[in-house]
Amino acid sequence: MLFQLVKCVSIKNEANTSTDLGLGYYVVLGYKPTNRLSLNLKSSNSFKKDFFFKSYQLGFEYIICLKKGGRQFFMLPGIGYSLTTSGTKIGRITLSENMTIDHKKLSKGEHMVYSGNKNQAIAFNLKFKTAIGKRLSLAIGVDYLMPLKVDDHIIFKEDFGLIKRQVSIALNNQLEYYENNTIVKETSYSLHNFSINTGIRFEF
Repeated sequence: MLFQLVKCVSIKNEANTSTDLGLGYYVVLGYKPTNRLSLNLKSSNSFKKDFFFKSYQLGFEYIICLKKGGRQFFMLPGIGYSLTTSGTKIGRITLSENMTIDHKKLSKGEHMVYSGNKNQAIAFNLKFKTAIGKRLSLAIGVDYLMPLKVDDHIIFKEDFGLIKRQVSIALNNQLEYYENNTIVKETSYSLHNFSINTGIRFEF
């Protein structure tokens, strides 16, 4: 089945498909084989409806104590593998029936549509944290992604039901994508390689 997705001139943010600053959150599951080394699985998501961001990162952090007396202060350099799917919203589409595109199933109903990519990368992290409680710490850090492979995708996110399923489809012969009334094989979306994050860490 050939599915045509037309990017209309009336769609908001049509002329700007690069990323902007977005509010999001992440959850980290960690295991410490030693007092100085931590193996982490990190999952990140965005709160913004106009920006799709979902990332998984598996890597190591090395724990360095910079201040031992009083309230301790730590530096955590790290490295890992990251798989990120992200995109900017280009509109909505309503499907009157279930359909399959490139072996991916889309349910009937209304979907938000994003123009973006899937990025496999080496992730470099540098974080700082200080304890604010027995198991709580305040952290701030920066991440840098060094891309290994980037594929352009169109992302469909269900806008119905309690659990909103997402489907990411690569641009190929089964999916035609238009920008400014011209069919293109690549999206004009790009993800910033640098990101700054801050928050509360719960550790046990």
